[in-house]
Amino acid sequence: MRVYSVFCMYFLINNLIFSAQEDCSMASYCI
Repeated sequence: MRVYSVFCMYFLINNLIFSAQEDCSMASYCI
């Protein structure tokens, strides 16, 4: 679970940097 949460954190940070809708949707799915 920890690795999975870190994987989701990557999408959250990636979304903040690139503002990509795909990353945002993946991050929201993880949450």
